Amino acid sequence: MPTSNSVSPCLLLSFAFDEKHYKGKCQVVKFSRHAKRRAKLYTIPESTVEKILADSDLSDGDHEVIRNVPGFKYPIKIVVSVESNAMTVITNYPLKKGRSQ
Repeated sequence: MPTSNSVSPCLLLSFAFDEKHYKGKCQVVKFSRHAKRRAKLYTIPESTVEKILADSDLSDGDHEVIRNVPGFKYPIKIVVSVESNAMTVITNYPLKKGRSQ
């Protein structure tokens, strides 16, 4: 039974995807369940992924973004699907194969 201090799940869901500006476009960034699990496994903060995407000029479609990030031994690879007003992060992980550091 909800108390007066509890928050509606619908209200929480509306705040789950904040609109942010990416290269002049207002975009919603969503993380797939797989991407959330990879981020947790490799301790990649969602804010780091969002910063990388904010600095990338991506058109509609699927993209692979690889960036060196301070604090990580290997570059971070992000696979993202871009639609007109939403970005969905499909996966993200440190790119170890073929990269020695």
